[in-house]
Amino acid sequence: MSTPSRPRRALLALALIAVLGTAACGGDGSKDAATTPPEATSTVPSGIEDSELEQPVGAVDMLSRFRCRPKDGVWRGTAKLTNTTDAKATFEVTFTVIETKGNAVVGEKTQTYDLAAGDSADVELTDLHDGDEDGLQCVRRVLKSS
Repeated sequence: MSTPSRPRRALLALALIAVLGTAACGGDGSKDAATTPPEATSTVPSGIEDSELEQPVGAVDMLSRFRCRPKDGVWRGTAKLTNTTDAKATFEVTFTVIETKGNAVVGEKTQTYDLAAGDSADVELTDLHDGDEDGLQCVRRVLKSS
């Protein structure tokens, strides 16, 4: 049996390091972020692929006083949107009614707002879904043009 050449040994060493490095990232079998169910509200800008904004970024932190629930069997949501940046921006605010188990979307509305720096707008989205609260929740998403 012949011994591997120096370049081949280096390649084998690099491959071994890559395999061991990947195995080290595998975790210890305990619950981690990848297996934990998602929160009802996230700062991750989901929905970017469906947005009509130019280079959208997440801006859920610019939404306050969020309330969303059924009234007389019809889901509606309200909030206050404030442009906390130093420049005019366009925002897409989406309220989505989802099943608590499985996160299936049962109703959703999106509204666009153009706000100057420091300005605020009252957000009101109605007729999100017909039905009671049993097994449902409402989540919000805010995207801002960058």
